[in-house]
Amino acid sequence: MNEAMKKDLNQKGFSLIELMIGLVLGLFVTGIVITVFMQSKRNYNQDDEIARLQENGRYALQVMSRDLSLAGFLGNVQIADEISLSGLPTNAPCGIDWHDPSESPLNTPIRIFDTDYPSCTPAISGTQVLVIKHAKGTPSASPGTDKLMLSSNGKNGSLYVSSTTSALPNTQYWEFQVHGYYIADEDNDGIPGLYRKRVVGSGGSLAIAADGEL
Repeated sequence: MNEAMKKDLNQKGFSLIELMIGLVLGLFVTGIVITVFMQSKRNYNQDDEIARLQENGRYALQVMSRDLSLAGFLGNVQIADEISLSGLPTNAPCGIDWHDPSESPLNTPIRIFDTDYPSCTPAISGTQVLVIKHAKGTPSASPGTDKLMLSSNGKNGSLYVSSTTSALPNTQYWEFQVHGYYIADEDNDGIPGLYRKRVVGSGGSLAIAADGEL
């Protein structure tokens, strides 16, 4: 028998035990890799959710901060008693009586209601509704139509629902904003959110518009 044939006979493959040990080690390493990957994915998803929550929180705080900074702003009118409500419709969306001095949007720029008042906000039981009222930060070129407007000649003013775009001389127009913030679960997904509704002009009267979840 020549040397080449002897060399071939002396060569051996893996034994069954060695093969099983190799498979076990391979599965163990694969399991570690999969575990690390899944943990990394969970951490990424968790960090992404926290980042989105923080971003939404910052946006909501920014919106509310601007509203609160303007609360009670009446354009170029210095005294709320100089503003007439005679042109304001008597209907009271959300149960707010605009002609009641204790609820006037001019005398009470910030109010906190229990969840049953105003009743138009489906706030979660045990929470409250924050209502902020003010003139918009910049005046409008004209009153527009079907808007809740505050007009002023610098001394006297009027709060009303506009019906014409014609502007009077020596008069400034400010869109009047009434925003109600509340906690609700309007999507019925079990996750509460911050929502906002607005009092707006509609058909010469007052109505409620929803901005949805902030």
